[in-house]
Amino acid sequence: MKDVQIHGPLVKKKNLLPVLNTVLVKDGEMVSTDLDRYVRTQTDLPNGLYRLVGTDWVKSPISQDEFPPPPPVSGTGVKLELDRITAKRLLACMSTDETRYILNSILFRVHAEGVTLTSTDGRRATTCEWPRMDTDKRPIPKKAQGDYVVPHQGNPNTHPLAMLLKDKQRDTLTMQTEVPYMHLSNGEQTISVKLTDGTYPNYKQVIPVDDEGLFYVERDEMIEALKEALPYTNDDFTVQLHMEKGNDGNVLRIHAENVDEALVFDRCVSVEHVRRVKKVDRLALDVRYLLDTFIQEEGLVYFGYTDALAPVDVGTHLVSRNKRDQIDRTDITVQMPMRIT
Repeated sequence: MKDVQIHGPLVKKKNLLPVLNTVLVKDGEMVSTDLDRYVRTQTDLPNGLYRLVGTDWVKSPISQDEFPPPPPVSGTGVKLELDRITAKRLLACMSTDETRYILNSILFRVHAEGVTLTSTDGRRATTCEWPRMDTDKRPIPKKAQGDYVVPHQGNPNTHPLAMLLKDKQRDTLTMQTEVPYMHLSNGEQTISVKLTDGTYPNYKQVIPVDDEGLFYVERDEMIEALKEALPYTNDDFTVQLHMEKGNDGNVLRIHAENVDEALVFDRCVSVEHVRRVKKVDRLALDVRYLLDTFIQEEGLVYFGYTDALAPVDVGTHLVSRNKRDQIDRTDITVQMPMRIT
């Protein structure tokens, strides 16, 4: 990626400090910052401060000494594969409510074998495992293990993972943590972000232990139907999923109704039940959240449920637990249903 693409979003911001609208070039490294994030790339430009004019870097009259010094990149290096599907789902499930600052972030839980990533906004949560890519299979040192809360700056697109996703050519990350910063590098750019203080919620409490009911649908067919239903939803953006029998077998009828405009949407998609809960024939879910939940691999997507008010979990992989198939809890999204009236 070009320097302008990487550093442009930071230097083009409306900053109160003029120096933040410049980049620092020192010893072959270009650095931009908004004081919460530092972005670094390699460059051939001579040392100095530069401002962006069009698509060109022009020497700035501001003294180089005024530029905030970037934190050193240090800490145990852990190599991870950038899983683009789960990264997009993690970004979608973060909160943007400024009053819930701890949820405006992604939790990086570093353990001996890799990293568990989690995000939630209080209504839905997603969690996944990113294993190490190192050929050295020794456990990650204990001093590097722990919980690190990596925030966005008011918009999920400003999160380091969102910034790294823009580079379509690089899918390997090196993660280093030295509190109060986490450093993420893909070989082309290194992003240092200031960690959020505080304890992340215990997301495991909302993940159901078991899937009493379990069914699956085709991902693409379901997404198409949900997008069609979106304009028909009311202020709560609710769709009802009715588990019914059709002429050609079992179907999932997607029902949405906008009472104010007297609009009704009904569409059936094919569904197969692994097992059913007899007393549950429909679920009410926020259609926007459900679309985010369907940021999954192509193919079959599984729904796990217990009753109409318990959390509904969604994933693409099954494991055997308690002598029956369950959705894999290491790559799962959970959404709270809405009461049907």
